[in-house]
Amino acid sequence: MQPHTGYRAEIDGLRSIAVLAILLHHAGVSGLPGGYLGVDVFFVISGYVITRLIRAEMAAGTFSFAGFYRRRARRILPALAVLLVVCVPLGWFLLSPRQLPEFLQTSIGAALMVPNIVLWGQAGYFAQDSATRPLLHLWSLGVEEQFYLLFPLLMWALWRGGVSDRATRWALRGMGLVSLGIAAWAVVVAPSAGFFLLPSRIWELTMGAGAALTVWSPGLRARQVWSLVGIALIGVSFLIYGPRSPGPATLPPVLGTALCLMAARGDTWVGRGLAWRPLIAVGLISYGAYLWHWPLLVFVRITLADDPALIWRLALMGAALGLGWASWRFVEQPFRRSDRPLWPWAGAGTGLAAMVGIAALAGAALWADARGLRQMTWPGFQPDELAALNARRAVLVRDGICHFPDNTMDADEFRAGWNCLGQPVDGATRWPVGVFGDSIAADLSMILRETGRSPMQMSGWGCSIIPSRMRPECRDMAEDFIKAAQGEGIKVVMLANLWQPGELQEASLKELVTFWSGHFEKVVLIGPLPDFPKLDERILRLDKATLAALEPSFDASQRFLTLMAAIDAGTVTVIDPVPFYCADRPGCSVLSDGVPLSTDAWGHVSPHGAAIYARGLEASGALQKIFP
Repeated sequence: MQPHTGYRAEIDGLRSIAVLAILLHHAGVSGLPGGYLGVDVFFVISGYVITRLIRAEMAAGTFSFAGFYRRRARRILPALAVLLVVCVPLGWFLLSPRQLPEFLQTSIGAALMVPNIVLWGQAGYFAQDSATRPLLHLWSLGVEEQFYLLFPLLMWALWRGGVSDRATRWALRGMGLVSLGIAAWAVVVAPSAGFFLLPSRIWELTMGAGAALTVWSPGLRARQVWSLVGIALIGVSFLIYGPRSPGPATLPPVLGTALCLMAARGDTWVGRGLAWRPLIAVGLISYGAYLWHWPLLVFVRITLADDPALIWRLALMGAALGLGWASWRFVEQPFRRSDRPLWPWAGAGTGLAAMVGIAALAGAALWADARGLRQMTWPGFQPDELAALNARRAVLVRDGICHFPDNTMDADEFRAGWNCLGQPVDGATRWPVGVFGDSIAADLSMILRETGRSPMQMSGWGCSIIPSRMRPECRDMAEDFIKAAQGEGIKVVMLANLWQPGELQEASLKELVTFWSGHFEKVVLIGPLPDFPKLDERILRLDKATLAALEPSFDASQRFLTLMAAIDAGTVTVIDPVPFYCADRPGCSVLSDGVPLSTDAWGHVSPHGAAIYARGLEASGALQKIFP
């Protein structure tokens, strides 16, 4: 069976299934935890369709790079331009001071066809919540655009070199295996790069390309079976997968999509199902629906400072389908039909010009925001109030002196200049106890100094206290800390951490206990504080009465205490900070006397919060038990 080159309704059916899975998953429908895999289905389809097109034109002698890139530009850019033209002004008026710069950077990246690279650069310990990033979904478009840019060059080189279809298939398989290996490596070593960047996604696209070039002639019965296997692999993955890293884990739905593309023709049950008219209709508008669904949801979520109810999220996904139809009818179709002899570049040229204009607009907005030209009044606390609190906190946690603040500072320079052995600071006297950990440990050092005790401090942004989870620079800091403590005769260490979900595991806590107990006579482990979700946004968007009434989550604290009670902690002392932090506020409000005790979603303690925490900690007598 030679690969077909004409229109296949089954492909639009697969697109429909993919986009509906994505929309329902992002709407929060509980029965579809793996709906995000619809993006992987799209990748395979894209590889298949583009390869069929290139192969057919090369065989006919009509292929040209100009024609290929012109069609891709007409297909992608006009609808994307409309989205960005709407979203950039909305972002200017709706996004918080913290959200806006990253949003504008992503807008520029989208206009320049590198949104995935920009988003990868923004990922990290202090990355914004994905639920509040309106253009996060464009990472997948960036991957496809970069593939479209490079893949024709490879196919042309193989074709001009006289490489047969069979050898081309083997070349694609080899490239796919290398990419799959990179993806498997990235899951462990560089998960953000593995998620966002093309090298770890090529294998999905080449799976589709290989399907397009495969010469396969099974009978109807065999195609019935293989198409059923393919659709089952897709459907079961949507139903049972939870959040996980891309890479080998996505092989079942990717393979299932390739099987459907090869076997699910119009004479099979699956092929006839995929060619059902309503599915075709959704498939035709899938690009526009995908573009619009995430910004709709995120801008509403941002405006409310909370998730809308499920019924409203579903309504927003319905609106995305409506906008997808409008995009298809009034933007995509007219531009795709603009290939007239006199104006072959009309649609593509308009799209390219729009991208340049949007990049300039977003760049101007970024410049204006950096110079304080955007003046906004918020219902809750104002940015300058919060900036003053955070600036004071930075002084009290000794940023750049005892605390490695972020990756804008060189780690070796910080370690070379570090000399925080517990010298008296701000009226606090030396206390022969060491404090190590991340920025939460820096807060703990500030709190201890509020009690009149100045500990030895070494802390760094995102530095785990679990050895196997330490970044290289954090491991070096831990070694420096242990050596300095031994040199000073310090035998007690206090450890504090943000406690990422992966760290609240029995094995991780046992590793922590074993490591630190091997270096100190007494280990004091500080549990998590109450969690106020989305606080960095809600503190701006909610009035103070509503903010004060927010109820925190104690899930992390309870899980930590339960796990520590179940393991043999030996010489480890566990301190639960919740009673100290919440002591004077029924329900543990995030405000006390109208002042925030924390200003962000990571639970960093404000100076006012540190004073309250310190009073409760001192009154408990816990510090006297650690070291009289």
